[in-house]
Amino acid sequence: MRSAETGEPLAGPVVTVVELGRRVFGDSLGGFVVENVPAGDWRVDVRRVGFRPATLNATVRAGRETALDVRLEAAPITLPAYTAVARSPERERFEDAAQVSTRSLGIRDIRAVPALAESDLLRTVQLLPGVVARNDYSVGLNVRGGDADQNLVLLDGQVVFNPFHLGGLVSTFADDAVQGLDFLAGGFPARYGGRLSSVLDVAEREGGTSGLHGSAAVSLLSAKLHFEGPLPRRAGSWIVAARRTYADRLVAAFSSEEFPYHFQDLLGRVTMPDVLGGVLSLSGFASGDFFRLALTEATTGQPQQDFRFDWGNGVAGLAYRRAVGAHGTLTQHAGVSRFFADIDVGPDLFTFRNRVERTGLSGDLEYRVGWHDLAVGYVLERHAITYLGASPSVDLDFAAFRYRPAAVEAYVEDQWRPRSWLLLRPGLRFTAVSGTGFRGVAPRFSAKAFLSGNTALSVAAGRYYQYVQSLRDEEIPITLFEFWIGADSAVPVSSADHAVLGIEHWVSPDLSVSLEGYWKRMGNLVDQNPADDPGVQGDEFRLARGRAYGLDLYVRKTGGRVTGWAAYSLGKVTRTTADGERFAPAQDRRHNLNVVASLSGFLGAEWTMRFGYGSPLPYTAIAGQWIHRFYDPDRNVFIGSSLEPYRTQRNAERYPAYSRVDVSARWTFHWLGARWHPTAQLLNAYARTNVFVYFYDYDQQPPLRRGLSQFPLVPTVGLEVVF
Repeated sequence: MRSAETGEPLAGPVVTVVELGRRVFGDSLGGFVVENVPAGDWRVDVRRVGFRPATLNATVRAGRETALDVRLEAAPITLPAYTAVARSPERERFEDAAQVSTRSLGIRDIRAVPALAESDLLRTVQLLPGVVARNDYSVGLNVRGGDADQNLVLLDGQVVFNPFHLGGLVSTFADDAVQGLDFLAGGFPARYGGRLSSVLDVAEREGGTSGLHGSAAVSLLSAKLHFEGPLPRRAGSWIVAARRTYADRLVAAFSSEEFPYHFQDLLGRVTMPDVLGGVLSLSGFASGDFFRLALTEATTGQPQQDFRFDWGNGVAGLAYRRAVGAHGTLTQHAGVSRFFADIDVGPDLFTFRNRVERTGLSGDLEYRVGWHDLAVGYVLERHAITYLGASPSVDLDFAAFRYRPAAVEAYVEDQWRPRSWLLLRPGLRFTAVSGTGFRGVAPRFSAKAFLSGNTALSVAAGRYYQYVQSLRDEEIPITLFEFWIGADSAVPVSSADHAVLGIEHWVSPDLSVSLEGYWKRMGNLVDQNPADDPGVQGDEFRLARGRAYGLDLYVRKTGGRVTGWAAYSLGKVTRTTADGERFAPAQDRRHNLNVVASLSGFLGAEWTMRFGYGSPLPYTAIAGQWIHRFYDPDRNVFIGSSLEPYRTQRNAERYPAYSRVDVSARWTFHWLGARWHPTAQLLNAYARTNVFVYFYDYDQQPPLRRGLSQFPLVPTVGLEVVF
């Protein structure tokens, strides 16, 4: 059933075969099935709130199906005043899903949180329980002791590898085209695979179906545009959003100097609701960071030497969804995800390349049978990964790795309600990876027992596999991006086991409290090898195993004058390498607290305050440094020198504790037929000095240790116009 005006599916129609008195309810795509109707001529009555009822004549022939194309005309209905309260995603999940450690945020929640210059999706996720942010300069996610590459980031079902700008300072998702997100911090069900720690599932919005609309925004960081509207002949809708930094353009416009850096994003989606009986959508995403710097000017006989550093993502995806019978849904995804990182010092002095391309095909079939919600699915994906470091001028390769892991995965799960107070969700996921000989079965199980209508006890356990990992040096406090490698005969598939136990209670319809305890074991993790011999390939990293356990407390309020959440995490993380070294990784933070509160009305604005506290993080201290000179036996002299540090035990020291208060205000007024939103934000409102990294001044005797600070007090302003 569809709208006669727009052709869009109308969810939940009520369909009655008049003579038989048989009534059924349609699905979310407007489809319906009336079974076992005898042969003959029948009248079919179709109704939906907000549309004129329609009666159709249907002729049913024995042994054959009869299809009806129903189009209803809009007819607003005048009703007495009443109050309708929709269930929030959290309440709906509480009542209907055996799923732990899951948080949902809408675009309103994301935009309310103070951030550097403009709202930021990943920085908002950093404020949820179980997530550790190592510093102000990184939007990377360390979830329940996991590493930043262990998070599955999905945009409309397609994998995104490195969704970061400015060395991790800003995420790549412009929020104008984003509908919201689901964040699964652990114990996720069998339908998700490929990562060890968490799932961040970001959904794009569908474009508007009536007229052209859009918005424009400018902040101290970037300028944004977004447009949306219907396709020709009401065949569907489209939406596109773009963002770009403008500092380089401003510098070039007002001076002869050049600012060497900019980033840009492009995000779009086309939705067609009437294709082969289902909904077809095409999504695209592209982001890039571009840095150019002239090291030396050209002279006679010598070319100019440049430093070029570019990285970015590209995603193209196709999704198809249709109803199957009265109680089923079929979904198919196909797409390509790419990541590139290029460093060039030249001409031809040094080159680094890291390229990742993932080609994937996946499908899911969900069907309800009685008290069972069954789901089966598959994933076929192939990665092409290149990791190359070379000096073309001397024809020397420092590192040259190529990985081609391909995987076949399949899953089955069943959410079953054997009793009104009990939900069970068993599942299995099978994974096979080419070139490794790996075959693995990952059992997953979760259950929820309702102690009352507002209180439930949940438990989950499962095994997880990951065959695409990244290399990093945790002594560098900021990571521009992950350097990706894949499983092969030398790099094994990593694994993790999760166990989660939690209780959730709804104090009122808009106030919930949850407490979860978790335990995680990780194996075959990739760790940098400090004894790496540059002349030998294959010893660049070593394997490690890990443990993590802790408690997460989450209080969420979604209604009333004050809304927001409080998230507290208590955790401990350890790593042990294959050669016996045991240490706390850089994300081992014992206590983590974030409070986000929004209040409307004061001075006509919507105000949001965020308070964050984090106990000390570990780091490897430098006990001393010595000048190392190089001996030239041909001339019997020492030449050159380098400063060699002597380090203490790995991550044996701790930085000072971290805290910060941010405040933002957002106003709304109408002018010239548009909606205007000026904003003002103040980061680190009490100018707390949070140590980013230590460095040493050897001009002082004795040498003096100094701390480089994270964000100082930062005021920013911005303006958004919606038309």
